[in-house]
Amino acid sequence: MISKTLIIFATIALSIVAAVAQENSFRIYDVQGRSLEAKLLQVDNRRGMVELELRNTQRKKVKVSIFSKADQEYFRDWHVVQEFQSARLKIEAKKKIVNSRMEMVQGAVRRDIDEICYEITVNNRTEISIGDITVEYNIYAEQQVLDHVWNQFTTVNTYNGIGAVTKVADGANHIWWEIDEADFDAKGHLLEYTLGNDVVTSHGYDAGSGRLDEIRLANLASGMHIHGFQHDNVGNLDRRTLSRTMKANLAEDFTYDSLNRLRTETVGTVRKTIRRN
Repeated sequence: MISKTLIIFATIALSIVAAVAQENSFRIYDVQGRSLEAKLLQVDNRRGMVELELRNTQRKKVKVSIFSKADQEYFRDWHVVQEFQSARLKIEAKKKIVNSRMEMVQGAVRRDIDEICYEITVNNRTEISIGDITVEYNIYAEQQVLDHVWNQFTTVNTYNGIGAVTKVADGANHIWWEIDEADFDAKGHLLEYTLGNDVVTSHGYDAGSGRLDEIRLANLASGMHIHGFQHDNVGNLDRRTLSRTMKANLAEDFTYDSLNRLRTETVGTVRKTIRRN
């Protein structure tokens, strides 16, 4: 007698045609060693279910317990990554000045120095419990005021809350270079800036993941250039493109194995395949 869960699995297996797996799909196995190729869409730990997209684009919800131990571990790790990248987990760092001082460099340059620290807040509304957290960081300097005593010239830098320079001015508040706060989105991504040659660079980001998906260059002598980037659910680069006004467009596609290692890269009709033992 076949159990109900295995009947579900058999139904899924019968609905696919044996062929090359579509991009981002992988082969999974049940406890009896039978396999199918599908794309993982969602893991529901509370109900012990996974949602799969089959080769015919049909979606099925199946109990996790019918799959092999290795695939169950993969589902669990995949779910952790998705939760970590979601809006349900927020990690914020708030800057705080703990000390201020002034020093002279070689008697010619005055530096006003603020010593700062960052208070880190973790707001976890995911299903994943978080234990001890290790914070890796870089020690850097925000050079806010630089006085050149010998020629009485002062450079004043202004920073935003995430440590990015937004304005460079002199001591008389003559602005040499500036980025408006409106050029950053709510997540701190730089949206647009203009160089001295009037070339405007605009950045676009995926609304869900926040990953860079477009770089647009305007006012070039050769016309508009648009770089496009497409990623899968775990952040692997699936495709990158370059659209140009006066030249041929370019595209490069990538596929990955079930461990997120690069498997193929394709430009036009030329494909490079990477094999591992």
